[in-house]
Amino acid sequence: MGEVSGWGTGMADEILEALLQGSTLFPSIIGENIDHSRRGVNCRLNTLQASGFVDKVDRGKYKNSKKRNAFIEETD
Repeated sequence: MGEVSGWGTGMADEILEALLQGSTLFPSIIGENIDHSRRGVNCRLNTLQASGFVDKVDRGKYKNSKKRNAFIEETD
């Protein structure tokens, strides 16, 4: 479902998939859901945000961006 290839690890795809399940999530919740540390998730979220795939909507809260949602629609 709209995987992001070439990121080096599957964590980015796992994070993006977790964000599809919940509208807005904290890094700690994402980490619990995908079995990765909050610190690792937070680092990857910063990369995903810089690439435009996630939006930071509030202090410590993230959601899929419009760019990500458009990517999903294109690959479905």
